[in-house]
Parts: sequence; structure tokens; C-alpha cells
Amino acid sequence: MRWKELLNPLDIKTPICKVCGNPIKYDNFHILFHPNTSICGSCYGKFEILDERYKLQNCPTRILFRYSSEIKNSIYQFKANGDYELREVFFEYLLNDLRFEYRDHVVVPAPSSPESDAIRGFNHAEELFAQLNLPIVKAIIKTSNREQKEQSMEGRKEIGKYFALTKINKIRNKKVLIVDDVYTSGSTINAMIKLVKKAHPKSIKILILSKQLHNQEDRIKYKRN
Repeated sequence: MRWKELLNPLDIKTPICKVCGNPIKYDNFHILFHPNTSICGSCYGKFEILDERYKLQNCPTRILFRYSSEIKNSIYQFKANGDYELREVFFEYLLNDLRFEYRDHVVVPAPSSPESDAIRGFNHAEELFAQLNLPIVKAIIKTSNREQKEQSMEGRKEIGKYFALTKINKIRNKKVLIVDDVYTSGSTINAMIKLVKKAHPKSIKILILSKQLHNQEDRIKYKRN
């Protein structure tokens, strides 16, 4: 019996992949039980899973994907071109796991300038991680509209000078989950950790969508995993 035959034919709506635009086939268990799937297996298979875990400033950190060309293009389409529908594709197969692991946490997203948010019509980090169904507190704000991508590696190390801590009472004694879409030099996340620690949260964890692999050691480690 085909999987589609397990469903009421009147209820079947062919989902469309939000990355490639092609109809999604009912060819795996995830799609069978999630009829509103947002990405086909072929496109999701191109997202190179890293699932790296380690500690930053003694805070448990999890990075989900390598910043491959496929992830990069999808993030650019979502973030720079304002393709809001793509917010769902990255966590499609991981959402239940992430919601369980980070239950009872308060999400603190990496700051984005109001100017950038106004241009795209939404805050990309908030919308991306809102799928975790956790409270979101914008406890860190930008005091200057300096984009990471426009800075040299040395300039990125100074990014923390342009962050400020706010809404301290909303994260004090809370389990805080700091989130960002791309880990490049680590300057943004490390600056955020230092600021959040000043609010004396109960604990801090880090969740990052993707990471750039800069050197041969990183690439060898990725291939080995």
C-alpha cells in the first residue's frame, strides 16, 4: 500500500518545496506525518549537517549546519531578499528535537539594525527561531548599524562595542538560549554571551543555524564527522 493511500484522498494537498518549487513526493516518514512539509527531501539533503557541539565561554553550544552554498543561498534569499516563506525550511526535520532540547528557555536573538529590519519587513533571527515556540526577548540591541559582512576579521572582533544590554529583568534567573543564523568569527556570539551574563541568568545555551569552515582543520573535522 502506498503512503498516500493511508490518507483520505480528499485531504491530500500536494505540498510544494519552498526552495526548488517542485511538488514534494510522499517518499519518507517525515512527509507522511507532516503533510505541510516545506522542503523536499532532495533540497534538504543538500543542507550539509554539521551538528557540532562544544562550549563557548562554558556555555553549551550547538551548530546545526555547515555554511555551504545551499544554506548560504537559502539564507540570502530569506534574509536579504525578504523571502519570508523560507523561514520554515531550515528546521523542517529538526523542529521536534529542538523544541524538546530547549524547552523552558527564553530566546535572545542576535541583534539586527532597525533599518535592515524595515527594509526586509521583518527581523530575520526572530522569525527564524520563533518556530521553537519559545518566548523571545530582544535583550541585546545594536547601537550602530554596522554590518558584520562589511567588516574585516579585525573589525568583526570589535563588534561587541556596538551592542547594548536591555530588558535585563526579563532574562534574570531565566534559562537563556542565544541564537543566530551564521557563525563566522564568533565575535557576535561571544559578545552576546558576555552581555547576557551581566543579567545573571539561570543558565545560557547557544543555538546557531550554520557555521563557516575557514581552515583545513575545520574541513577535515567536518568530513570526519
